[in-house]
Amino acid sequence: MSVVVGEQMRLGLIVPAAALLALSGCGVADQIDANRAVVRSLANYKTCLAQHPQDAPPCEAARLTYEADQNNAGRHRDVVD
Repeated sequence: MSVVVGEQMRLGLIVPAAALLALSGCGVADQIDANRAVVRSLANYKTCLAQHPQDAPPCEAARLTYEADQNNAGRHRDVVD
């Protein structure tokens, strides 16, 4: 009898833990994608600034995309060097 009770208790702990892990995994993947979008849009913005060092207006769309990606990723706005 004690083996069955022990097995039930173990399953009672494992199943909820596995369910929590599976549910939190979706959020992790979304956060990774959001962080990748920030890195990609920052690179695009820096490339534009390098191509137009004296003329920032052509880079406005890239800057806005970068800021939107930061907001989507839940980051504070970073200062671009």
